[in-house]
Amino acid sequence: MRIQKGFTLIELLVVIAIIGILSSVAIVNLNQARDKAKLASAQAWGTSLAPAVILCGDANSVLATYDAQAAMCNPPVSGVNWPTIPDSVIGSGTAAVTLTDGDPTNGDWTVLLTGSGIPSNQICCTEAGCTQQALNATCS
Repeated sequence: MRIQKGFTLIELLVVIAIIGILSSVAIVNLNQARDKAKLASAQAWGTSLAPAVILCGDANSVLATYDAQAAMCNPPVSGVNWPTIPDSVIGSGTAAVTLTDGDPTNGDWTVLLTGSGIPSNQICCTEAGCTQQALNATCS
């Protein structure tokens, strides 16, 4: 009598199916984690604006139009420049910074950050902090 060694074809197919299911779950979770990391990066960028905006307000300046590494205040304040937008926020396209209210002298300023790296959202930064919003929502 011959002793069989190894696995049957059915057993191998079951193992391959289980591996396929587990890998599809892992890929979905990795995509969600990547999106959360991009949002966190965008919010960190916006939060880094607050000290510079306060300096603009102290100097009786208003926020200038966004230009990476250009003066953030108008009139300029020494050493206060717009931070560069992280590549993770820009994604495959371009990112835009929109000032809906750029007068920090009275405590009001609103910066809206959009980019293809921010998954279906935009980041709205005010004196109260940065929040995630649906794309094209009013930043207030």
